[in-house]
Amino acid sequence: MLHDAFEAHLNCVESMGAVILNIPLRSCAPARSHFGVANVDQIAAMAEDDPAAAAHELFNSLIDLPAQPEDWPDLLAADLRRNAVGSLELWSARHGLTPYCLSRGFRSVFGVTPKRFGLESKAHTALRHLRIGAAPLSAIAADAGFSDQAHMTRTIAELTGNPPSHWRRLTLAEQI
Repeated sequence: MLHDAFEAHLNCVESMGAVILNIPLRSCAPARSHFGVANVDQIAAMAEDDPAAAAHELFNSLIDLPAQPEDWPDLLAADLRRNAVGSLELWSARHGLTPYCLSRGFRSVFGVTPKRFGLESKAHTALRHLRIGAAPLSAIAADAGFSDQAHMTRTIAELTGNPPSHWRRLTLAEQI
């Protein structure tokens, strides 16, 4: 599993026998959502000595895997990341689920409610825009799907501990 900063809830896999290896990645996780890694043991060994080389090898060894249609939590997560869910009630009805089952099942897989996941996805979209461009904060908020700039600012500050202006200044300082 690859994820961006501030997505620690996606690390809730240890109870299933998984081991978490944190490799700091300079670039964002790939846009595709279902993939495997051919040489995971080699990458883990590399990460002990050279995390940057391990990250490079990781991205070069990804193998695309087909999404499983019965895996509705992943389908919902993908739709939430694309900001393509107008109503959780409608989404659940289209997939033959009750809203309660949807919320409870999603939370058991991702550790947060679908609503929270969608909000965090919008925040991550906004943070990516802050890192790559100089668009006004109000435009970034609209592009990310927030109702307004204040909503984006509250959400990013709650998620990261700092407002969008902090992340913009940090990005500008790194470019110097």
